[in-house]
Amino acid sequence: MASQQPQLRSGVDLQLQSAFSEGNWSAVVRLADKRARTLKDQYYEIVKIAAEAQLGAPVDKSSVVSYVQKLLKDGTTVKDVESLELLEWACHDIMPESFFLEAIGPLRVRLVKSQPRDKITAIDCLESCLLHWDLSSAQQIAALIDRTFPQEHRFFFWNIVTTYLFSRSDQCPADKRKLYRELSTKQIQKAAQVAEQAIEAKEHNLPVRGIQSEEEILLLFDMLASRDDPTELKQALKGPLLNPIKELRLGRKEVLLRTLDFLKEKEEWETLYTIAKDALSEKEERDYQVLPSLLACDWRIWQHFMEAATHVMLSDIQVIEDVTSLFASHSKATDQKPVYVRTLALVSVLISFEFGDIGQPAMTLKPADSRRVLKLVNFIEQQYSSPACFEDIKRFVERLSTPELKYLAYERLPEIADEAEGYKSVALRVLTLKIRYLIQTIPQGDGFLQDDLKNDGHGRNIDWATIAVDSLSLYRKLEDVDAGDEENERARQDFLPELAVLSAVSLLRKGAFEKRDALVGQASGQSTGFRDLLTAATILEHQLQKTPKHSGILFLLVRIYLGIGCARRAGEVWSSLDVKRTIVDSLAPIFFDRISGIAPDVASGPLLASSVQSHYLNSLRLRMPRRLADAFDCESYSSILQIPENTGKLRTSCTMAMGYVEELRAQRAMGLRRGEGLNALLLGEITDETELSVRIDYGSFPNLGSSFQPPLHEVLSVGPRLSNNRSHLSLLAEQYFSLLTFKAPTAYKPSNPALASTADHTLIIESLSRLANSFNRFLRGPKTELLPHERIYYNLLSVLSSLTLDAVNSIRSRPVIESLPALVASVTDSLELLLDLAAAGQSDASASESILGTLTSLIPISYVRDAASAVRAATSYVQGYHDRQTARDRSGETGLRKEVLADIKKLDGSAKEALKEAQGWIASSRRDVAKAGFVQQLARFVNEVPEEGSDEKLEEVVKKVIRREGDGEVNIWAKRVVDGWRNNLDGWMQVKWE
Repeated sequence: MASQQPQLRSGVDLQLQSAFSEGNWSAVVRLADKRARTLKDQYYEIVKIAAEAQLGAPVDKSSVVSYVQKLLKDGTTVKDVESLELLEWACHDIMPESFFLEAIGPLRVRLVKSQPRDKITAIDCLESCLLHWDLSSAQQIAALIDRTFPQEHRFFFWNIVTTYLFSRSDQCPADKRKLYRELSTKQIQKAAQVAEQAIEAKEHNLPVRGIQSEEEILLLFDMLASRDDPTELKQALKGPLLNPIKELRLGRKEVLLRTLDFLKEKEEWETLYTIAKDALSEKEERDYQVLPSLLACDWRIWQHFMEAATHVMLSDIQVIEDVTSLFASHSKATDQKPVYVRTLALVSVLISFEFGDIGQPAMTLKPADSRRVLKLVNFIEQQYSSPACFEDIKRFVERLSTPELKYLAYERLPEIADEAEGYKSVALRVLTLKIRYLIQTIPQGDGFLQDDLKNDGHGRNIDWATIAVDSLSLYRKLEDVDAGDEENERARQDFLPELAVLSAVSLLRKGAFEKRDALVGQASGQSTGFRDLLTAATILEHQLQKTPKHSGILFLLVRIYLGIGCARRAGEVWSSLDVKRTIVDSLAPIFFDRISGIAPDVASGPLLASSVQSHYLNSLRLRMPRRLADAFDCESYSSILQIPENTGKLRTSCTMAMGYVEELRAQRAMGLRRGEGLNALLLGEITDETELSVRIDYGSFPNLGSSFQPPLHEVLSVGPRLSNNRSHLSLLAEQYFSLLTFKAPTAYKPSNPALASTADHTLIIESLSRLANSFNRFLRGPKTELLPHERIYYNLLSVLSSLTLDAVNSIRSRPVIESLPALVASVTDSLELLLDLAAAGQSDASASESILGTLTSLIPISYVRDAASAVRAATSYVQGYHDRQTARDRSGETGLRKEVLADIKKLDGSAKEALKEAQGWIASSRRDVAKAGFVQQLARFVNEVPEEGSDEKLEEVVKKVIRREGDGEVNIWAKRVVDGWRNNLDGWMQVKWE
């Protein structure tokens, strides 16, 4: 990753500046050499050496490194920061990043020591060391600046935070970490003591060497909270500076929130209860009245307070009275803004659930008299217009008993909706449907069978089809209402997308799309499940025309189209989301994970490089982002502590590894080689010991179900989410292929071919041994992290690594290796099982179902191809090794045993057969998709009512929504899907099956 070319310092003549900016390095060398001899200036000597490093010759490149090392060895000081910038730039692309820590950083420390009063140079050197994450040099520079300018308040805290960061880093010697940790802690405690003394003395001017700002207080909190013994933090919380209640009175809430989080983690319930209670008891003057503090009326604070209360009440019954009294005092305030009204309404619901109907068990009450239900209904009537209303009540609804659930969803809410008009009536009906959906995902309630919730009490069964019917009926009504009415138009804008999503996900549940086959990892229903899935897609596409930027619908469609192998349409929908680079790490896996197994031509193209890899290359160009230096300038110490942690996770991100692996796997399938591949700098930092981080954000996916069932994004996923183990296994798989399929450039002509061949063989054998161990290590992870065919495939690679090692050692002059037949049998069984898994997805039914069967089995087919290719790579290497040994030794003693060669040939034949069968499935589907009239077949498959398993009401209302203008809309959608399938299968036809 190239670093940005620096500018020459001011005062350099125009001729040299022009040559440098234009990259005319020969002229720069000549002109700088002339200036250096004339002026005897070190700067021009460094300009010359830096320019020489750009000429390209190895000798010229190494000269700058030798020069830097000589400066270090001789104790010479570089005289200005511009010279150091040139040396840093010249070495950046030649040497690893560790060279900065070993050489450039110490030179910057030496410069600051030589010019301690030069503040600008010192700050510049500190910034450079921080951006290259040279904490040893940064700590020395920060300490030097602080000693030189003791009256500069910010330099004092720069010194503290840099020392603290250094103490937590692996750059700090293990035997000195405690020393530096204690040093930074004592410094900030001294600053706190000075500030507390000033507060007690009521001094107007805060002392320079004391804590002054909220950020510095938060730094003190974080440093004390990170210590093994929490005693010091607990003591500090009682003092005048870190006291969360005193901070709250100053209008600062962050210390309070961090304190509550800390006490919850430590399970200090009594202290947590006391502090939260004191915070909620705070008063303030508003409109000439003394009222409860609005700043303290925070949902997080109330949640902490209530959780602590439920623990403390076991030993102190007075807690219940305290809670109700506090809540009453907040509720009496009449000047509250909507956000506080919502918070208190939620608190009211929370109290009713935590303390129940005091004096009577909830189960003995009539549902209509249940305090829990009454509070929920009050909240709904108050907050029905809030987009967050359902999310607010969802976790409470899950806790209701079966009678309470039936009363709420089938009696009380429908009554209120019938009594209401306009927008409120629609909002309550939509909310009722969401609650009924939620009920369907609750396995049972408080001892009552879940079947009790299948009937609404009026003789009508409630199931997925019923919810879909009711949702689509209301959808159609909203579509047909007078658009001129402002309230109706608002209801259309707010609830049409909600109803489209609700009906679509109900159809997915109806089609049992979430019930993955235990072996195949695909929808097990076939005909009914496929039809419901495609119908859901048409409904979402219908709504997408009205709300093209609705993120929930877009994310659902991306997953649906990936699941049915329509990568082209999935890519178009993904582009509509316009995912920015700053959130690529958390969102990219939603589309790109396993894309090489669905659409290898998409994954092998420029899309991954431009949208995923480029993000990491830009963000991780230096060890730390520029915003770390900005955080120092702004004295934002919370950010200073968070940025390194976040950057470390970004550097070891599963998404980053996925961006390279998916491209490598697809290029291998397509027979392409471009890009850096496994030689990418970021991948070079990953070892078996690296814990890869996963940060996938599914927040934009609609999640209407209960916590008892998998969320919707898992239901629609083509497999388990990214994980540390799977990412490592996928990297190891690409290393396996890179090792066994490597071909030296044609220009490479070793002087001693036999010696070079022996060296290559030794490298391959050692690497295969390491790979076998690494595969076994990561295959021990949870089975739920991998698809069944992924686990078989990676296990196959592990066995192949061992098999290759044993095969090349089974020469005739050595004893027989007894494990070899078992390894051969294991490979054969794995290939057969992968074929069976892929074949299970194929269908002999109608053309539409047959193609859908293949398109939903693309990932299993891709693993058949990869596994067979891996087998052929291993057999080819073993056979090649035997041929070389035979050519070298005509006696045949160093050749492989005949039975081994026979097994190898048999394995190669099995792999060829597997490739042929997998290729046949793809070719057959491509022929079927290409047939004239297939678009109409797909449209009929969606439109026509099946003879069995159909719901007349559902069929009728679906047609009213997606066929209100006739068959045109469905036909247009079908053409788009079929075009996507054709495009994808065309890509698969280019896959190399040899």
